[in-house]
Amino acid sequence: RSPRPKFVDSRPTPDGILAIEALAFSRARHASDLRWTKIPHLGRTEGAVIALPQGRPATVPDDGVRLEYDVTVTKAGSGLLTLYLAPTLD
Repeated sequence: RSPRPKFVDSRPTPDGILAIEALAFSRARHASDLRWTKIPHLGRTEGAVIALPQGRPATVPDDGVRLEYDVTVTKAGSGLLTLYLAPTLD
């Protein structure tokens, strides 16, 4: 198991690490019958976000359902993105 990340605000630290809590999204794009819901205390740190209600047909990119996170980077270059996801039955 990987070590727990240290979460910071939306600006990289001097060593280039940026970690954002799932609950700290900037914007939520819902569908007509699907809403993003915050679930405190679920997951590795402060909480998680889930699309509800469950049991609906899968969405596709054209549906536009997403969470957006604003970040500030100070220089161009490549990076590594790690997401912690919880499995579902979908």
